[in-house]
Amino acid sequence: LATTAAPAALVAHWKLDTDAADATGNGHDGTVDGSTVAFGQPAAPGLSGSSPDFSGSGHIDVPL
Repeated sequence: LATTAAPAALVAHWKLDTDAADATGNGHDGTVDGSTVAFGQPAAPGLSGSSPDFSGSGHIDVPL
């Protein structure tokens, strides 16, 4: 079984605070599938920032 080490550079980063865009600038943006993903929801108690709400069958597809 041969393995290849992953490169050290960050390939993608999805903050998911206001959208599913790739914050690295590498263009690996996610695509919202379903209308039940609501961005900008309050963070968990004791944490700052915002998060998405995945209710129903909504999800985010990310490129491989």
